[in-house]
This record gives sequence, C-alpha cells and structure tokens, in this order.
Amino acid sequence: MTTASLSSESNKLYRRLPLLILAIGLMAVLSGVLALRYLQTRMIGTAGEGLALAASDIADKLSHELFERYTGLQIFARTAETYMHDRSALTAYLETVRRVYPVYLWLAVADATGTIIASTDPASVGKDRSRQPWFQFASGEAQVYVGEVSSSPDAGKSRVVSIAAPITDRPGRFAGAVVAHVGIAALEDTAVRSLRSFQAMKGYYGRLEYELLTSSGEVFVDSLKRGEESLNLKHLGLPSAELLSAGKPGYVSEMHLRRHVPVLTGYAQTEGYGRFPGLKWGILIRLDERDVLSPIRKVQRVLALVAALVFVPVLGFLLWTSARLRREGAQAQEQHARAQEAEQRIRDIVEHSTNLFYSHTPDHVLTYLSPQARTYLGYDPAEARIRWTEFLTDNPCNQKGVELTQRAIDTGQAQPPYELELKTKDGRVICVEVHEAPVVRDGKTVAVVGSLTDITERKKAEAALQEANARLSALISSSPLAIAVLNPDGRVGLWNPAAEAMFGWTRDEIIGRSLPIVPPGRMEEHLALRSRTLKGEAITGIELVRQKKSGASITISLSTAPLRDSNGTITGILGIMTDVTQAKQLEHHARRLEHMALLGQLMGGIAHEIKNPLFVLTGSMQLLNDRLANKEYADLRGDLDRMDEAAKRMMQSIQRFLTLARPAPPAQEVCAVQAILQQTLDFLRHEFLTNQVSVEANLTPDLPSIESDPRLLQEVFLNLVVNAVQAMREAHGKGKLTASPRPRVPASDHAGHGDTEKGRRSDIDHWIEVRIQDDGPGVAPEHRDKLFEPFFTTKPPGIGTGLGLWTVRSNLTTLGGAVTFETEVGQGTTFIVRLPLVREQTRGWGGHGGAVSENRRRDTAKG
Repeated sequence: MTTASLSSESNKLYRRLPLLILAIGLMAVLSGVLALRYLQTRMIGTAGEGLALAASDIADKLSHELFERYTGLQIFARTAETYMHDRSALTAYLETVRRVYPVYLWLAVADATGTIIASTDPASVGKDRSRQPWFQFASGEAQVYVGEVSSSPDAGKSRVVSIAAPITDRPGRFAGAVVAHVGIAALEDTAVRSLRSFQAMKGYYGRLEYELLTSSGEVFVDSLKRGEESLNLKHLGLPSAELLSAGKPGYVSEMHLRRHVPVLTGYAQTEGYGRFPGLKWGILIRLDERDVLSPIRKVQRVLALVAALVFVPVLGFLLWTSARLRREGAQAQEQHARAQEAEQRIRDIVEHSTNLFYSHTPDHVLTYLSPQARTYLGYDPAEARIRWTEFLTDNPCNQKGVELTQRAIDTGQAQPPYELELKTKDGRVICVEVHEAPVVRDGKTVAVVGSLTDITERKKAEAALQEANARLSALISSSPLAIAVLNPDGRVGLWNPAAEAMFGWTRDEIIGRSLPIVPPGRMEEHLALRSRTLKGEAITGIELVRQKKSGASITISLSTAPLRDSNGTITGILGIMTDVTQAKQLEHHARRLEHMALLGQLMGGIAHEIKNPLFVLTGSMQLLNDRLANKEYADLRGDLDRMDEAAKRMMQSIQRFLTLARPAPPAQEVCAVQAILQQTLDFLRHEFLTNQVSVEANLTPDLPSIESDPRLLQEVFLNLVVNAVQAMREAHGKGKLTASPRPRVPASDHAGHGDTEKGRRSDIDHWIEVRIQDDGPGVAPEHRDKLFEPFFTTKPPGIGTGLGLWTVRSNLTTLGGAVTFETEVGQGTTFIVRLPLVREQTRGWGGHGGAVSENRRRDTAKG
C-alpha cells in the first residue's frame, strides 16, 4: 500500500474519528448510565437491607425489653404475696423496684377487690381499679396481662404499656394483682440508642426517621413529634405498614406521606418469647432516597452534561471520567475498609466476650465454636466440632434443652432461654444458660446459632442459699423456744410452732398483725422495749406478763435482738420467749409453804401454852362441882357446867390448831370435794355445833374430783363454816347454814364484793364452785375491803380476828382457786369458793361429752 493510500486511510480514519469519538462517547455515557443505575440499585438494596436490619434489631430489643418486664412482673407478683399483709413493706418494695428499673413509670398492687393497697404514687392508693382491663384480665384469666399502648391516669396521662400479673395465696386463690406501667419514652430511648449505633456503623449522612406502630397500625412513637393522636398508617395504605403483617423484616421504596418525596423504609415486627405472645408492634425506619444516592448524583449530572456536550474533547472527557472513577474507587475502598472494620469489631466482641458463641446444623453437629470453648469445655474449637449432645450429662434437666432446640429447628422460631449441664474434656461438670435462635432460609431452618453463659457458681450459690434457708427454717420450726420476728412497724413477720403452742395464736392468725399478746395495761412497756431494740440494744432475760389467746395471763422470760441487713440497717426484731409461769408459781408456793410452816409452829406453840393451864382449870372445876353436891348450890353447879363445857370447846379448838400446825403433805392428792365438805360438816356437828344452828349440805352428784391438797382444802371449809356459825350466833343465836358444790363454766363473771383474784385468769377452763351461806348479820360496807386481812384493829360483827379468812384466801391461792363473797347487812353472808378443774375433766358435764366416768376412774386409781 502506498503512502497516499495510507494517508487516505488515515484521513478516513480521522474523518470517521468524530463519529468514532461520538460512538465511543455515547457508549461510554450509556455504559456509565447503566453502571450508575446498577450502582444505584445496589446502594438502595444495601441501604434497604441495613434499614431492615436496624428495624429488626430494634424490634428484637423491644421484644426482649417487654419479655423481661413480663417475666419480672411474675417474679414481683410471687414476692408481693409475702408482703400482702404489710402495706408499708409492700410500698417500700415497689419503690425499690422502680428505682432499680426506671423503665417503670408506675407500680402498684391491688387487692382481690381491685382497690389499690400499695403504689409508687401515694395519690393512687385506695382508688378502685376493678374496671381496668388489666385487673379484669388478671382476676378472670389468672394470667399475665400485657396491654396495648394507652394513656394512664396513674402515670400522669402518659402513654404506657400496662402489664399486670395475678397474685395468688398458698391455696392458689386469687388475692390481687401487681400492675406496672412501662413508659413509652423509655422504650423509645432503647430504639434511639440502637438507631444511633446503626447510623454510626453504616456512616449514613442523611437524617433517619422512625415510627413505632401498634399491631393495628396506629402510630404511638414518631421521631418528628407531630403530636397527631389518631394516625393509622395501615388505614392510610402505606406500603411499609401493610407489609408488617407478613411478620418478616424487609424494606420498601415508597412515597413520604407528608413531604411526598421517595423514601426507603426498613420495617420489622416485634415477636414474643416463650409464653410471652408479644405485642406485634411495627418498627419503621426511613431514609430519603436522595440521601442514599447522594454519592452518585454528581456522576449522573456529569453524564447529563456529557450527553449535552457531545463535542467536548474526548481526551478531556476521558481524563475527567478517569479522575472521577479514581475518586469513586477511593470511596469504594473507604467503604470496604469501613465494612472490614465493622466486621473486625464484631469478631472482637465474639472472641473477647465471657460467653461462648456457637452454631450447629439441624442435625446438631457443631460448625463453629468461639475461642471460649477452651475455657468452657477444655476443647480447641476445631476438635470440638461434633454433635453438641455428646457434651450433655445424664441430668434430667438436659432433656428440656434438647426438646427446645428441636422445636426451634422444626418451627423456625426462637425459644426461651434454658439451662444445660455439660461435661468438659477433663471430666468437670458445668451449668450453662443457653440463648439461641434458628437461621431460616426459604422457610427452612439451615442452622442454629446461640451463646452459652457459665452459671455454675451461681447455681452453687443458689443451692447453698436454699440449704441454709432450709436449715434455718427447720431450726426455728423445731425449736422448743417460742420465736417471733417483728417488723419495724410492730407487725409480726415470723411465728414458730412453739410460739403457737405457748400463746394459742396460729401463724395464719397472727402474721401481719400487731402483736396481740400484750395486755392493754402493758402496751407502754412493750413500746419502750421495742424502741430500745430498734436502736440496736439487745435485751436478755427480762420477765414480762403476757396474755394468751384465751385471755389467760402468763409470765415469760424475753430476750430480744435487732435484725440487720447487709448494709447494717435494722430490718426487724428477733424475740425469744420462755414460759416461766409455772416456775414463778412454784417459787411463790414455796414461799407460801415456808410462811405457813412458820405460822403453824407459832400456832402450835400458842396452843400448847394455852392447853396446859386449861387442863388445870377443867380439873379444878370438876373438883369444885363434886364438892358442891348439895341442892342449894344447884345454880352454881349449872354455871360450873357451862364453864366446863366452854373450856372443853376451847380445848377442841386448840386441838384443831395443833392439827392444822402439822407439816403439809409432800405432794398433791386426788380429792373428792363432796367427801371433804361432808367430813368437815360431820366433824363440826359432833365437835362444835349446838342445836342453835342447823347445818344443811346440798351436794351435787357426779362431780369430778380435783388434784389438790386435802388438808389445805379441809382447812378452807373448816374456817369458813366456823366463821358462819360464829356469825349466826352473834346475830340472834338461831340460823341455818347451807354448803353446796356445783360445776360452773366461765360464761359469766362471778366476781362479787371483795374478789381477791380480780383481773386474774388461768389456763383452767372450768371450776367447781362451793357456796357456804349463813343467816348472820352480814358485813358492813366499811369492813368489806379488809375482810381478808388478818388481825382487825376493830373487830367487825360476825367476824373473828380475821386470821381464819386470811388463811382461807392464802390456801386457795396455793391451790390455784379463789374466794369471793356476797353480803347484805342484816341478810347474812355467802362465801363462794372456786376450785379449778383441768380441761380433760370438764367434758363430762355441761353438755361436753362423756369423759366424767373415765376421769373418775383415773382419780380413783390415783387415790
């Protein structure tokens, strides 16, 4: 080919060069447009997936937050049952929970009628909430209630989620409900924190909008804070809101309802955990498409400029395009570096966490183990890729874990956390808590991912605590000492079986009440002791008078000590009580016997001193009577006979004093009251009484016998009958004496004038009452208060020195009985003796059964 030819060809080439350049330019522009379109599609897809991931993350965190409140409130309900009778402690407990969990705007406990009895807001206490949906559901269904978003008057009309759990007592009856209002603001803060983390990680420069929707599509949280109360996006036909019903997270391009600009919206829906069904809330996160595509908008403008300026030099176009591509390449590398950095952060979290992360196939073969496998299982992650079930021990608790994992694989749904017991390579046994979820693709579970938390030490601590509590409970229950614990407000928090036996109050009757064993007159003393103990003082061995449920008074030895929590704060009072009533009675009885012995010795000495001269006197009168045998001294002999008869009666009285001065028998005997009374009256008829006084004994048949000292009992009757005879003689010389025993029950108060046992009650349910009545002059009012005091300064009519009645009262006190009297001036006096019976002997009379014959047989056997 010649040079011309070459030149021609070159000219053709140069002439065609503009066309070639135009074609190349058009192809380049077309290629650029297609590349940018593809890049735009990829950027929108990547951004949409990121928004969907952020929405799914927020939905998961909200689900987890509500699940924790759901389970937490069940725990609060079980704990609140123990405080239902102590409202102040219940209120303090609710305040503590609210401080620990600020997400709660309001916590309260309602009783079985729906009335608020404890609340973090005092203004709501006493309000009737029985018509509230949460109370009706908790009381009717006996399940945990989780309500939709609503305004609450108890939370300052803020929008809240109401959660309520029923409270049941030990028989399983509905006793009330604990309700909590979870603030929407706190839930929104959870969403905002997650969204900010996502925005920082993805590097989006545009403004993200978010909305939280109820399951019906109503907006209850809006990042724009429009304040519209009834905006329902489903009713407005917003595509992202309608797609929430599918239940799976995703994204969609749509038009903004207000600004009418294209936006990219990621959506997800909250799910439940275990029995917690979830509220099916929708989470929408929006980003303007112009913000997503801002990096390539300049490229589009350049292409438009190139298309408009076709004749721009190709070189300049290529250089400009090359520079632009280099810049975009740098941006792409920067984005790639950011992605690698984010991936590295995730890897660091996994590898440096205290938890072990894993994944396994649907047939349970491990495909990944984080480096923590060396610490947990003693295996290298590579060598431990076997079936995870081979690490299980034979503990029955593992069966539940296997079932839950299989259920997650079969259903494609996450299951609630569970516990496993695993064996390590070196033979150790550890306890772990498992959190896992299935990975689902195309509707099929392809893997299971999860994490393990070592809870071995926690389980050991729980077991040790349970064992310690069991030992303490057994010690308190089996202790022979009465043990009680009072709360700082004075209410009973603990009452052991020994305390029930001592005071008659059962645990169910006394727990949560103010201490009922304090007699009314000793309340100030009780409050002073409680105040000293609450100030930190321990009190040991103080003797106090307390009252049983029956009303009987007992003497106890009390020791108290303050109870403190881990911070040293006094949380209650421990009281240990011992019944020393019998010991005090024995001590009093010993002193009484000692006094009676000394008195007997004195009486015996006086009697002997009088008896010897009387022998001389009676002998002399007999001799004088023999010498005056003549009839003319008949009147004088009559006087001597009467003097002799009086001296003999004095001798008999002195002999009785000597008899009474004998030492007391060493032990109680079985006494028949009728027999002793009859012997006393017979003795008096033969030895003391004259025809001026008639004696009548109305003895009730089939009365039970009592355990008593027969000598002391006979001394009581002897003194009272002699006193009655003296009263009738001094009145008018004639009279009638009646003595009658009969059973009595404590249905009425028999206290009369001069009740020497006023205010005194014992553990005796019934008694025998003996009434000794005379027709004497009666006792004047001014002498009644001192009737039982020995050695009157002024002798009242019908009463001797007072020594006999004082002896009567002293003996009956020793025998556990009492003496009272009824009297009217000129109408005589009735002395009423009450002798106690033990409970077993009271069932055979008065309509209480037929145990009299059995008790009588026991009495006879003892006698």
